[in-house]
Amino acid sequence: LPLAPAALAGQAPARRPNVLLMMADDLGFECLGCNGGTSYRTPHLDRLAQSGVRFTHAYAQPLCTPTRVQLMTGQHNFRNWRGFGLMDPNEKTFGHMFQQAGYRTAISGKWQFYSYEVKGSPRHRAGMKPEQGGFDEYLLWHDLLTEDKGSRFADPVLNENGKPRRDTKGKYGPDLEVEFLTRFMGSARNRPFFAYYSMTLTHAPFNPTPKSADWARGDRFKDDPKYFGDMVEYMDDTVGRLMAFLDKNGLSENTLVLFYADNGTPREITSRMGERVIQGGKGFTTRAGMHVPLLARWPAAGAGGRTCPDLIDSTDFVPVLMEATGARWFDGRPLGVAERAAIEAEARVLDERRRGAEGVAATVRIAPCRPRAAGGDAPVELPACTEAEATRVAVCTPVPIDAAVVEVTPQARYEGDDADFNERRVARGGRSGLARFAEQPFERAESASTRQVCLDVWSWDSQRALDARLLVKYLPADRTDAARATPVQAAVAR
Repeated sequence: LPLAPAALAGQAPARRPNVLLMMADDLGFECLGCNGGTSYRTPHLDRLAQSGVRFTHAYAQPLCTPTRVQLMTGQHNFRNWRGFGLMDPNEKTFGHMFQQAGYRTAISGKWQFYSYEVKGSPRHRAGMKPEQGGFDEYLLWHDLLTEDKGSRFADPVLNENGKPRRDTKGKYGPDLEVEFLTRFMGSARNRPFFAYYSMTLTHAPFNPTPKSADWARGDRFKDDPKYFGDMVEYMDDTVGRLMAFLDKNGLSENTLVLFYADNGTPREITSRMGERVIQGGKGFTTRAGMHVPLLARWPAAGAGGRTCPDLIDSTDFVPVLMEATGARWFDGRPLGVAERAAIEAEARVLDERRRGAEGVAATVRIAPCRPRAAGGDAPVELPACTEAEATRVAVCTPVPIDAAVVEVTPQARYEGDDADFNERRVARGGRSGLARFAEQPFERAESASTRQVCLDVWSWDSQRALDARLLVKYLPADRTDAARATPVQAAVAR
């Protein structure tokens, strides 16, 4: 697999892999024990990390729809965004691409790509129906069969292959979704399969699970953040059941398993990583809103127990999955691939957008790496972004004793812009454009020799986000005083 992720692929197996992709809903990086989280028990995910690859710098968009559209299409949102809770019914998804590669495909869990807006609304009955998404079979909550979403947990409202499930009274949605996927994987064994578990856990409402004491007492719809821990642990249990099914049926060796999340933890939730207290950041372009877990295991392709520091986002999944199956892939870069040079390096930047009435602008995130010679020191850790930085849409990375040249390259014309859109003017920055650049002292005393390079992206209601490249070059050795540092220069994209 010439473009397979370096962190995953050893010797490529002769047979095409099965794929099990699991994506949690509203689960930050800090929630997993293998990531250092101490608030919740996640033994099955911890074992998955031990037997596979744990990614330490995986990011998502801070809300579900932008991430889910990117994940399923491999494209940045400025190319195909149609609105929150929508997907263009003409869009090509990874389900379609797996089908074209000869795979059996199934999805269970959350859909939320078809509008529930009332009659008379421009978006009434707009979006993609499950049967248009490239899946041979599905069991889904939040689709077109009901006029309201209904429960996703106790007594769930579910659509199975175009028909409402009538046997859900007294049952728990995630249990039914896992049972559906295990049946599918068992029946698809004569062909490679793609099983996508689009989880409803751990999204609000924060309801009791079947393992909560209040479930047995009948109070199954009580909404209280105190149940979030129970929901995390039940989500982990569903992962364990799926992994046990693969093991029991001899499918583990050649099944690529991926676990990801669509955005950070809700702000109502506070979690711990040892002594460190982390408030959820869902909806904000901060680390707590965008930093999510990513685990991968593919025994046939290489040994596990590794950690990968490369910057990953949701557009990276399609190229990797499609490379594994021989199908076509879209935007993004394969997981684990990162160019390095002794004195100059390109650092991946993550983009993010929510617009207009939805209230948030665009941002980019600079990759946690810097130039280094062979055998040099480890990538630089990104500092946490504050709410103030999120408000002004700034993303910062420390560049020790270095200066940075930042090149901004718009990838496409933005929706709503005039035909005479001037990329060079926009790239130069200022309030009349998209970007401006500044260099500021790093505030912490222990980092007095470090400078913080900040990129502000200005936005308007009609704007789509952009990608960028950070080119970092060493300064002469005597340029160690941030107060005497040369200002960052913006290189205009040609």
